[in-house]
Amino acid sequence: MLSSAAFAQTSDKPTRTPDPRATYWTPPPAPFVIRVQRVARLATLNFGALGIGSIATDSEGNLYLGDGLQTVLVLAPDLSEVRRLRALQPFALAFNQRGELIIGQRVQATLRRYTTQGEFLGRLWEQPEALLDAFTIAPSGDFYILWTRVNPPIVTYLTRLSAEGQLIFTREFGRPRRSTDAVHGIIVTADNQLGVFLTGYDFSDSAHAAYVTLSAEGDLLLRRAPLPSLDRLQAPTVPLSLPNGEMVAHSTNYIHWWSAEKQLRAALFSDAARAGYPRAELARRSALAAQPDGRTLYVAEVLNDGSLGLSLVQLQQR
Repeated sequence: MLSSAAFAQTSDKPTRTPDPRATYWTPPPAPFVIRVQRVARLATLNFGALGIGSIATDSEGNLYLGDGLQTVLVLAPDLSEVRRLRALQPFALAFNQRGELIIGQRVQATLRRYTTQGEFLGRLWEQPEALLDAFTIAPSGDFYILWTRVNPPIVTYLTRLSAEGQLIFTREFGRPRRSTDAVHGIIVTADNQLGVFLTGYDFSDSAHAAYVTLSAEGDLLLRRAPLPSLDRLQAPTVPLSLPNGEMVAHSTNYIHWWSAEKQLRAALFSDAARAGYPRAELARRSALAAQPDGRTLYVAEVLNDGSLGLSLVQLQQR
């Protein structure tokens, strides 16, 4: 039976050999644990059918999240409101290397640049008659964007842009077969590869998420060892790549935290970060963002009344 706090599969220290004279042997405790620091419900911002895309933090640890309609809410680390910004369909957010806020619009897929005070700096990329699924920014500054053409035949594409917005390539990623097929998130991994969490696309059934790896050029990488996890990842599953190369994913059932070498450090029941708040069964996704310490994370999840559940979780050594 797993504890309600956390569990880790690997240890940085070798385990001792069981004494054959002993009746029972208990392995040493895992060196890392994920602990919930705070849980709150945000009722001052309502989310529509688009749900929520990615969220982002600035250098001071302030959280930026969009409602998918017209508002970006900025929260301090104590979750108090700092300010509100106006933007068109703020669905997916990230900061580039220059500290500019990049806001992704889902319908009529578009990326725009803003200052942290909400000043519009220009359009970076757009794709009419398309839905933005997810995007990420590599350490090099390049953008990787997954988007789906809405006109038949329905095709999901991967686009790579330079830091300045010049097109490097656009290539087919996959073709959704069912209405439940969805891309949940994309990250750049420690070895400069791409990691994509998705449902369907011939990789998984409609209830579970699959983890797919690609090269920086967008080639599918096969024969990769699966991510170690406590159970199959229930959809949706959204990822976060940390500056030290570690990776975190939030699923309906678990929060998993992996080392840069893809070893499982710790896992936490997702319900522990919900504190009884009912999540929205039809919400498109939740979202993760890291504070500057790289060990404290924001977890945002749409609730069934259109409000947002927010929690702060932290990876700690025992």
